[in-house]
Amino acid sequence: MAGLASGGLLLGASMITLGLPNLGLAGQFLSGSYPSTQSVVAFLSLVCYAVVLAAVAVACSRFNGHVTSLLLT
Repeated sequence: MAGLASGGLLLGASMITLGLPNLGLAGQFLSGSYPSTQSVVAFLSLVCYAVVLAAVAVACSRFNGHVTSLLLT
């Protein structure tokens, strides 16, 4: 439960700070055309969301492994 709570806190803070990701502008950045500032910001926000989701996944997996080891001993 603590892993999910901390994950929710991280995702909530990301949502407040970064806003919703704009996939269209991020795709424009990746298309190879001349990037605008808005498309770069959209792409970097997607990168930040990927880092946050990876941190949440690691926190949840470590928490689940800790609970499982406690239950098995």
